[in-house]
Amino acid sequence: MNHSNWKSELLNTLETERLLPREVISACGRVGEELKRAEIRSRLISLLTLGGLSEREAANRLEQAEKMLRPESLERLMALEFGPGWESEFSPGLAEGRLFSESDRRYVQKWRPLGVIFHIGAGNMDGISGFSALEGLLTGNINLVKLPGTGDPVSAWLAEELIRLEPKLSCFLYLFPIRSDDRKAMEELAAAADAVVVWGGDEAVRAVRQSVSPGTKIVEWGDRLSFAYLPAASINGELDQSLRLLARHIAGTDQLLCSSCQGIFVDTEKGGTLLEVGRRFLKALETEYAARAPKTLEERKRQAAIALELRTGELESLHERKRILRGRHCSVTVYGDSRLEPSLQYGNCWIRPLPASSIVSGLRPYKGKLQTVSVLGIQNLEESAASRLEERLLAAGAVRLTSPAHLSVSYEGEPHDGEFSMRRYAKRVSVQIP
Repeated sequence: MNHSNWKSELLNTLETERLLPREVISACGRVGEELKRAEIRSRLISLLTLGGLSEREAANRLEQAEKMLRPESLERLMALEFGPGWESEFSPGLAEGRLFSESDRRYVQKWRPLGVIFHIGAGNMDGISGFSALEGLLTGNINLVKLPGTGDPVSAWLAEELIRLEPKLSCFLYLFPIRSDDRKAMEELAAAADAVVVWGGDEAVRAVRQSVSPGTKIVEWGDRLSFAYLPAASINGELDQSLRLLARHIAGTDQLLCSSCQGIFVDTEKGGTLLEVGRRFLKALETEYAARAPKTLEERKRQAAIALELRTGELESLHERKRILRGRHCSVTVYGDSRLEPSLQYGNCWIRPLPASSIVSGLRPYKGKLQTVSVLGIQNLEESAASRLEERLLAAGAVRLTSPAHLSVSYEGEPHDGEFSMRRYAKRVSVQIP
C-alpha cells in the first residue's frame, strides 16, 4: 500500500472521524464468512504452512480465527473487557457515560481510543500483525502496522479484506512493509504513535525501548516459554496416555509457539527417575515423529543443524550432567539442572528435575517469561495437593494451566499472557460536567 501522505491523513482522521466498535464488528463478520470459502481456506493454509506451521495446526488456527471474527464472539469479548455497556462507553458524546459525584461536582467517565498505535509484529508468526491491528480497530484507534521485511501475507489479506468490506477502515489501517533495521522509517512511525505494540523476542523489545521517546506507551508481547510438570505422585501412575497427548501437541506445533511445551520438569532429584521418564517420553514422541522424514531442502538443513547440536551435546555430556536419548526424527535430553530454556524444537525436548518445594524459587528468575504449564497426571493428586501445586506454579509466574492436549488451544475471552489486551489499547477519560 502506498501511504505517501499518511501523516496528514492521520491528523485529519483524528480531528474529523470516529470509528465505533460496531462498525468493526460488522466488517469482521463479513471477513469471517469469507474464511468459510474453501478456496480462501486452502490459500491461507498454504501460506501458514510456508511460514512453518503443520497443516493440522494451520487449519486449527483458521478455525479459531473464524470463530473469533464472529460478531457474537467479538460482542462478548468487548463486554468482558469493557463491561455490558461497551457500546455506550465508546459512543460519541458524554451523555451516556458513568457518572460520579463529589460534593457539588459531577464527572463522567468513558473509554476512548489511545489515538494512534504502531504495531510491530513478530517475523516468525504470520497473521499476528493483522490480528494485533484488529484489536486496535475495535478500540477505535488508527493503526500503523509494520509488516516483516519478508512479508506477512496473512496479515495483508486480513487488512485488505477488512478495507474492501468496510471502506471507512482505510483511514484507520495502514500497512508498511519495512525492515526493522530501517531506523529512519521505524522512528518516524513511532514518533507519530501514542503507543507502540511490539511482538517478539528480547532484542526486538529492547530496540523499541531504546528508540521510543518518553511519554509513548509501550505494549510488550514478548516471547514466552511453556512446559509440562510431572508431580511425584504421577510418575508411576497412568503416565503414558498423558505423554502421548503431550507428544501429539508437540508434533502439532513443532514447539514454535509461546504456548508450545519445550520440555518436562519432574518432581524428583533422582537421575534414574529422570531417565525412565525420558525413555517413556521418547517412545511417545517417536509415535508422532517417526514417519516425518524431512522432505524439502529447508527441512533437511534444519534436521542437519539439529543433528549437529545433538552430537555436540553428546560430546559435552562426558563432562556435564546430561544424557541425550535419540529417536527417529526426535530426541529427549535429560539434564541434571533446573534451568528453563527453549528446546531445539521440532520434537527435540528436555527433561529436568524440579522438586515441588523448589518451584517458586527455581522459576522466579524467569518471571515475565513463563506462560503455559500442563500438570501431567493431576487427576492422581488429592484436591488439596493439586490446588497447592497449581498455586505454586502461578506464584512462580505462569499465567495458563491446561491439560496436555490443550496447551495451545485458546478459548473465547481468554486473557493474553495474563492481561486483557484491548484495555491496553484504550484510555479511561474523566470529564467534569455542569
